Amino acid sequence: MRAVRCGDRELIYSFIRKKVKNINLRVRADGSIYVSAPFGMSAERADAFVCCKSKLIFKHLKNAEERNVRNRSVPKYEHGDHFKLLGKEITICLQEGECESVCLEGDRLRVVRKDKEDHAGRKKAVSEYLDRLARETLTEAVLRIWPLFKPFGIGLPQIRFRAMKTRWGSCTPQRNSISLNTMLGEKPVSCVEYVVLHEFCHFLQPNHSRAFYQLVEQFMPDWKERRRLLNDSLQD
Repeated sequence: MRAVRCGDRELIYSFIRKKVKNINLRVRADGSIYVSAPFGMSAERADAFVCCKSKLIFKHLKNAEERNVRNRSVPKYEHGDHFKLLGKEITICLQEGECESVCLEGDRLRVVRKDKEDHAGRKKAVSEYLDRLARETLTEAVLRIWPLFKPFGIGLPQIRFRAMKTRWGSCTPQRNSISLNTMLGEKPVSCVEYVVLHEFCHFLQPNHSRAFYQLVEQFMPDWKERRRLLNDSLQD
C-alpha cells in the first residue's frame, strides 16, 4: 500500500511489481486503486504516475461512488424483505398486534405493529431500532480497541455517529474524537473493528505512511483480510 498527495487530496493505492512491460492503473468498482509496474520500477515513479493520472482517478472514484449510491436500494421493511446486519442476512417478519415492538431474533427481525399498512410508522420504528443497534455495536468496538492505545496517553475519545457517503470513519486527534459511519452496522464486526483501529492509529500517525500501516499491522496482523471483507461487502 502506498499513499500519495495530489494537490489537497490523498490517494491510497495498491502497488505491485510483476512481469509486465508497462505501468498499469486500475480503479476497481469498490473504489480501490491498483497499480502494477515492471520489475525495477521505483515506487517514487509509480507515485508520480498516479499523480499524473489523478484527474482521471478522481473522476472514476466519483462515478464509483454514484454507482454504489444508485445500486443501494431504499429499504421498505416489508414482510419477507432482506437486509444486512453485522454481515448477516436478516429477514423481516411483520406481524399485527396491540403491543408494538421491534426485536431481533436470530436471523429474523420481528416487527409487531397495530396497523400493518402504516408504512411510514413501520419504517420509522425499524430505522430507529437499527440505528440504535448500530451505535451500540460501534461503541462496543471502540471500548474493545481503546485499551491498546491507552498506554500511549490517548484518552477514551468522544464518539460521533454520522451517515457518510465516502468514508467509513474519520478522527480529530486535537479534539480527541472519532466519527464512525452508521452504515457500518451492516458490516461484520471484524470490519467494524478494523475501521475503529484504523482511526485510533491516526492519533499516533496522522497520515497513511509506511509507519502508519506498520502500526496497523502491529495491532491487527489480519487487517488486510478485514479490509478486503469490508470492501467486498460494498458489492453485496
